[in-house]
Amino acid sequence: MMHSRYFKPALLLLALLSMACRFNVREIGFAELSPDPYVLYYFYNQKTAGQTVSTFEKQAKQLFNYSNIKVKAIDVDMESADRAIQYLSNQKTFPQAVLLAPDGRIRQVELAEGAETALKSLIISPLREEILANIVQKYGIVLLLEGTDAVQNKQAEQAIERQLEEIKQVMVRMPKVVKEGPVLLIVKQDDLVKESTLLWSLGIDPGKTYTDPQAVILYGRARKMGEVLKAKEIQSDVVYKLLSLIGADCECGLDRKWMMGPRIPLEWTPATQTRLSTLLNFDVDNPMVMAEMSQILSIEAKKNGRSDGLGLFEPKEISLSDQSLSEAIPEVHFDESDTDNDDELGVETSMLSNVFYALGVLAVIVIGGGIWVMMKK
Repeated sequence: MMHSRYFKPALLLLALLSMACRFNVREIGFAELSPDPYVLYYFYNQKTAGQTVSTFEKQAKQLFNYSNIKVKAIDVDMESADRAIQYLSNQKTFPQAVLLAPDGRIRQVELAEGAETALKSLIISPLREEILANIVQKYGIVLLLEGTDAVQNKQAEQAIERQLEEIKQVMVRMPKVVKEGPVLLIVKQDDLVKESTLLWSLGIDPGKTYTDPQAVILYGRARKMGEVLKAKEIQSDVVYKLLSLIGADCECGLDRKWMMGPRIPLEWTPATQTRLSTLLNFDVDNPMVMAEMSQILSIEAKKNGRSDGLGLFEPKEISLSDQSLSEAIPEVHFDESDTDNDDELGVETSMLSNVFYALGVLAVIVIGGGIWVMMKK
């Protein structure tokens, strides 16, 4: 029998080789490789009742336990040097709360109706419930935010539906087949007022009335793909091109800004994560999976000449100063000859290929090692 000191490394090699599978941008988008949370600052002073502060912190901890919002309470009298003091409003009444986005934007949080109501509104809304109901099993989501122009709204809806059909036609040729195509969620003008936090997180002014419709594409763990699309961009091929990126192989040379888009404030419960793992046939939060994804993104960052010294997964803004949005989006082509047609609901073809390859290598190691041991004797 082969000596254990040769057998154990062989088993390790088998494990590593069998795990060597590809991920697409959608799967990368489900992972929390770079949490980049929103931060809710709760400002109070020495006159604020201690019970008020402790109740707020307790409620926040319970409500945000499975969300991408972190909470920090600051005593403005005792912690006047804290950098977050700059986010205080000019109205020096306490307590007050401010939500800080990962990109540095801030939003005042109204506490007049009660702390619990205010906290829930940051992560829960009718539209976000719809997003959660679709984002796991669907290829992606296109949000159409209607404007006041009914004609433009209808034209935008028709243009998006056309591009959704186009992307569904090529989904079967993508590196990994997703059973359910992208879905369109239409947000009526009257419903926008209920989604102020969500709109703000997407970079849309919730206090402004827009004449023309706008669209946003979400994928993975409710990440934004690209920018908010204007009516003219919706009518072009931009929706299709952005949706194409979601199904692209993450090793195809894409810059990581396309793979790690900013997230909306959202509650992501263990039940949602379990549902996702069942559909993908692996857990994106598994340390080994995350390590593999991290390595892939690290390689892609080097391919794209990244040597800025920033955090590996720090999102980068897309500069459109010298080009249109359509020109800025990388072209992704799905050729029948270039795909393994991996199925998220079945056994992956590439995984099986890797396993057979690994078994072949292991057999060579075992036989070769056995011969070497016999010759030593």
